[in-house]
Amino acid sequence: MMMLLIHGLSILLVSHSASGFSLETTRKLNLSSVANAVTVNPRNDRNNINIPAIEIASRKSFIQAVASAAAAAVVVTSAPFPSFAEEDERTFTRIKKDKNPFAYTLTLPSPPSPTNKPLQTHLDEVNLPITTIGLKGYTYGVTVDPIRLDSLREFGTPSEVAAKIVMAELKRDGVMDVTTGRDPVEDADTGAYDVEYISDGSRGRKHFVTRTVVKAGKLYVLTVVCKQDDWKQVEDDVWASVSTFKVLDL
Repeated sequence: MMMLLIHGLSILLVSHSASGFSLETTRKLNLSSVANAVTVNPRNDRNNINIPAIEIASRKSFIQAVASAAAAAVVVTSAPFPSFAEEDERTFTRIKKDKNPFAYTLTLPSPPSPTNKPLQTHLDEVNLPITTIGLKGYTYGVTVDPIRLDSLREFGTPSEVAAKIVMAELKRDGVMDVTTGRDPVEDADTGAYDVEYISDGSRGRKHFVTRTVVKAGKLYVLTVVCKQDDWKQVEDDVWASVSTFKVLDL
């Protein structure tokens, strides 16, 4: 049996057993159909707060981390990010060499304006809103968390991961329907998984693209979000930027 624990905007996937849903059967699901396939624990998890730098325990919290990364990208704060290394005006490179070292780079469609949340729920969490083209809600976000998986393949195929992301998104507050976009794929060079989906809810229709990477004990999640009405305008730029997201060796 598969169990989902609702935790704020995140979903904790407890079981890695087969859910009975292929990617095709999750292309158009509603909340009632998902409820028939999973067991939801309604207990109060108010005190179970995600603490930065807490290691993700294998498969149990993988989807929780990916789902909360998507939620973080939707909420853009105005707090300026303290520092970042530039290779050029459109490239954001983040390097930390402390007890939980990590490094990544990403080239955006236009120069970024990095922000972060006062209370972070990941080891590291950065939002990169695109403000130069006049579109509200067009944001790139990157989260980093420790994890015990050595590769994404240990969790599942791109299609299996995409199906679980869709199920997690359906359980977010106010979300009524989720539709996948292009087929999920694995990047041959980096082993990253790219997943695209459209979320329709009380806050409008939003288009998401995620790139997920596991390397050297860290889970990296790049999330891009924009309004569905703006997708055609930014689609080419989004996929071009997603392809540049790389984890760096330290």
